[in-house]
Amino acid sequence: MTTKHSQIEVIGALRALAALAVCLFHFTHGSKDFVPEGVFKSVGSSGWLGVQMFFVISGFIIPFALERANYRPRHYARFMAKRLIRLHPTFLCSILAAIALGYATYLTPAFSGQPYKVGLGQLLAHLGYLNGILGYEWLNAVAWTLAIELQYYLAIGLLFPLLATSNLPLRYVAIVGIVIASILPSNQWLYLPYWGMQFLYGILVFQHKKGLISLPHTIGLLTALTGIALWHYGIKTTLVCALTSLIILWAPQVRLGLFTFFGNISYSLYLFHALIGIKCINLGSRFADTWPEKLLVILVGFGLSVLISWIVYRLVEVPSQRFSSNIRFRN
Repeated sequence: MTTKHSQIEVIGALRALAALAVCLFHFTHGSKDFVPEGVFKSVGSSGWLGVQMFFVISGFIIPFALERANYRPRHYARFMAKRLIRLHPTFLCSILAAIALGYATYLTPAFSGQPYKVGLGQLLAHLGYLNGILGYEWLNAVAWTLAIELQYYLAIGLLFPLLATSNLPLRYVAIVGIVIASILPSNQWLYLPYWGMQFLYGILVFQHKKGLISLPHTIGLLTALTGIALWHYGIKTTLVCALTSLIILWAPQVRLGLFTFFGNISYSLYLFHALIGIKCINLGSRFADTWPEKLLVILVGFGLSVLISWIVYRLVEVPSQRFSSNIRFRN
C-alpha cells in the first residue's frame, strides 16, 4: 500500500477546514439573532457540513491506519482501546469544562433562569456516549457526533476484513450492505446506519489507495454512491462528501501553513468552541449592539476557543496520542 506523505497531510488540512466550518456555524447561529442577516451569517449557515467532512475523513483514515498496522479481527479489543485512549480523555475534559461553565454561569449575579443541575445518570451516560440512546441531554451539544464516530469504530473493526479483502464479491457485499443500511428508516441523530454512506466515501478511497480497485473503478463507485446520496441526503451534504473524498483521492502537493496548526488542534477545537465561544457570545450580547462590536465579540470568542483548545491539545491530546500509539497489534 503506497500513499504519499502529502496525501496524509491533506487529512490534517481537511480536519482544520471541517473544525473551522463548524465553529463558523455555531458562532453565527448559536445565539439567536446575535448576528444580523447578511453574507457572513449566510455563509455560516452551511458550516454544519464540517461534520460530514469529519465522517468522510474517518471513513478513509481509520481503515488506512488499520491496514498499516496489520490489523486482524483478533486485535479488536486493542483497536477499541487505542481509539478510546486517543479520544476519551479530551472528551471527558470537555464535559468537565461544560459542568464548570454551567455552574459558573448560574452563580453569576446577572443569571436568570432555572438552576443548573447535572443528574448522575446523565453524567454517567457520557462515559459510553449513550446520552442520545438513553434519552439524556448532552452536556456538550456537539458530542452526538462522537457517539456516531464510536459506533463507526465498533463497526469498522468487525467489517474491516470484508472491506479490505481482495475478494471482490465479498467487498461488494459489504459495500451494498452499508448502502442498504443507510437508506433504511432509522433515527439519524442516534445511530450509525443513516450516516453509513458518508463514511463509505472515505472507505472507497481507502480501497483505491490499498490497490484493491483501479482509479476508473473508484470513480465509477463514487459516482454511483453520489447518485444514491443525492436522493438520500440532498445536494449540500452529498456535494461536500464527494468533494472531500476527491481531495483525499487526489491530494495535491501544497504548503499547508496555518492549516497544520488547526489540523492538530481540530479535535479539541471541535469540542471546546461551542463551550467557550458561545459563552463569550452570550455574554457579549448584553453590551454589543453594533455589528462591529458583535464581530469583535465573535473574534474574542474564537480566539479564546483556539487558546483553550491548544492548551488541551498540548496537555491532554498529545499524551493520549502517545499512550495510544504504544498499544500495538501483535501478529
